Amino acid sequence: MQAGRAPVPPAAEAGRRVRRLLVVSDLAAIILGTAATLLLLPVFGRSLGADTLLPEAIVMLPAWVLIAFWFGLYHDFEARIDRSFVHEIGKVAVAVAIWNWLFIFLRALVVAGITELLPMAILWLMVVVLIMVGRSLVRRLARVLGWDRQQVALIGDEEGIGALADRFSRHPEWGMVVATEIVVEPETAAKWGGDGSGVGSWVRAAAEIAGEVTGRGANRAILAGGFTGFVNLSARTRLVQELVERGLAVDIVTGGPENLYSRATTQDVEGLPLISVQPSTVRPLALAIKRAFDLAGSILALVFLSPVMAWAAIRVKTGSSGPVFYRDPRTGRDDREFLAIKFRTMVEGADQMRPGLRDEADPAGEKVMFKLADDPRVTGVGRTLRVWSIDELPQLWNVVKGDMSLVGPRPLPPDEAQRAEELFAARSRMRPGLAGPWQALGRSTIPFEEMVRLDYTYVTGWSMTEDLRLILRTLSSVLSRKGSM
Repeated sequence: MQAGRAPVPPAAEAGRRVRRLLVVSDLAAIILGTAATLLLLPVFGRSLGADTLLPEAIVMLPAWVLIAFWFGLYHDFEARIDRSFVHEIGKVAVAVAIWNWLFIFLRALVVAGITELLPMAILWLMVVVLIMVGRSLVRRLARVLGWDRQQVALIGDEEGIGALADRFSRHPEWGMVVATEIVVEPETAAKWGGDGSGVGSWVRAAAEIAGEVTGRGANRAILAGGFTGFVNLSARTRLVQELVERGLAVDIVTGGPENLYSRATTQDVEGLPLISVQPSTVRPLALAIKRAFDLAGSILALVFLSPVMAWAAIRVKTGSSGPVFYRDPRTGRDDREFLAIKFRTMVEGADQMRPGLRDEADPAGEKVMFKLADDPRVTGVGRTLRVWSIDELPQLWNVVKGDMSLVGPRPLPPDEAQRAEELFAARSRMRPGLAGPWQALGRSTIPFEEMVRLDYTYVTGWSMTEDLRLILRTLSSVLSRKGSM
């Protein structure tokens, strides 16, 4: 622990502190949003009873706390592992809308009769924005103070534990600190109900594992993917029961094929939980809507980002010899190749240097994707463009042409695409995207096999809602410069 820094409180106390901060932040955002609305109303030539609006909003504050509690906005911080504004914004927008309509109703009933909707719409927008800003600051403060840290026990087979540990190391912002790893080998599992030895053996095993977890100071336990430690449902249920009764939060990675399908749904059959996976088909109308969204979004982005692109073009041209743009062969929908347009970020002749650098960095040829953290071919200007993903902005023209989409699987070079097809051919059903699961969740830090799996999950569970969520997460990842090379 650093000198002069307060000790991190226990997880339960830290959770209570964060919840209190979130409540204070939300209430302050509503007051500030109301004040900002009053300042903006004259711009629209509107009046909403400026002398009473702020006091009325203050009177409505308890209603917000109840609505937010109902939506789980004060407990998601502890329940979720991946905490970000992307998961909150939908709930916050709906919760503020409900609060807003309740405000309109009570105001009409008690104070002022019919209320104009435009000023209340401005109030809704201001409150949503300020609540999200406040919650982002609370998350950042909790991270700095260590209030978001959780001591985690990983239980399962080596593959499942390793997959989780790798993810936690790639995402320190999640605050997951691995307190202990409990590897349960198949031969051990045979003793715990798999060989018909009876209830007593796996009951004792569950108690022993739970005791070890609590003894290591963990406050959360995760049953890792591919979990083989308890080969029957009753045994695993008993372990979860033991952990929960000792005050631990428990997460279960199913580790089966349903992990590949984001639209998998849970059902209850007389107390027996089922996970159901249905065949995924994308209707032509849905694809037409996605294409319309791509055209509108890419054209608007080209217009608004044209100053940034002009600056980048000038910097590339004056920074080193060679063309401004670089055209790279990529594999698109239905395995059709196209030329992806980027700002040039490397020296001339970079492609000819690639084989030698690859042999030097990966002599065994084990890695599919070729990425160097300190690639000598990247120019000084190119490094800046890559950090902020500005080099990829010309691909908006690929979206307009129909080669790419705003959101989709990662566009791969032909050699990498062939390897991807061997694993999950269905990922080529949709156009590759500027944004997508790989770009949103870590970019270059994610191994090839996991990237392909993420793309497949996206394609089989596609929805416009998911596209919007991935755009927000990609923007967040770019702004934080996570995984950039």
